[in-house]
Amino acid sequence: VSAGSAGALKPAAAPFLCAAHTAGLADLRQMLHVGDSVRDDVCGAHRLGLRSVLLQRPEGSSFRLGVGAFGAEPPVDETKAKKADAKISTLRQLERLVEAWGIDGALPSSL
Repeated sequence: VSAGSAGALKPAAAPFLCAAHTAGLADLRQMLHVGDSVRDDVCGAHRLGLRSVLLQRPEGSSFRLGVGAFGAEPPVDETKAKKADAKISTLRQLERLVEAWGIDGALPSSL
């Protein structure tokens, strides 16, 4: 789902709702949103009751975006970052996290 297809940028509800519709999900609580922006991804997801995973790639990572089409992301506010249901530093950790959450959606004590 892109901002263009959703008709709005995150943290607006439209991109999240469009993704849920595309995935065939009627219940947003079934959805898990992964993103690298506290403001756009974590806060946007939580406004709709979605679980969120904050992707915090290490400084110097070749995958770290920093400046994109919409400008630089402000430095991570750790107080707001704590709102994320989980944090990962690589996408490889995501599979383990989802498996650890299990069918009941309970958060793992650690990865």
